Amino acid sequence: MRWAVSEHARSVLSELADRDVLDRGDVTELDFEDVSVEPFYRGGTAVTHLTTETSLPDATVELATRPQTGRAYATVRTADETYTVESPAGSDDVTVRNCYYEHDCTNYACSSSGCVYLERQCCNYGDGYHCDEWSKDGCCSC
Repeated sequence: MRWAVSEHARSVLSELADRDVLDRGDVTELDFEDVSVEPFYRGGTAVTHLTTETSLPDATVELATRPQTGRAYATVRTADETYTVESPAGSDDVTVRNCYYEHDCTNYACSSSGCVYLERQCCNYGDGYHCDEWSKDGCCSC
């Protein structure tokens, strides 16, 4: 997990340092004691979906990466705001939105194998958080 994060989430970690969430934007600042490693199926292909959550003095950071695709994102929750820093697959660019992702590995059978993996995005448009409808984003092991 440390290697995958350092290799595929560099731009996300750098942005977190620029925003003073992390001191140096280094993988050593994250907590890897409770790591989730799940197979993630999309289009019949399995990729690894890694997540870890780190509690810091002023924020909680949930970091996710899919090494085979290069996608990485971090959801940051502070006392005042929640936002997502995301690096799309194959890019060193990052986007920052006052949004975050919620995900759920359900108990519903998936067509390829495992269970249905749902994801939705919640965004703050100034009047509180509004969440999209849950959508199937692949399959996960259950």
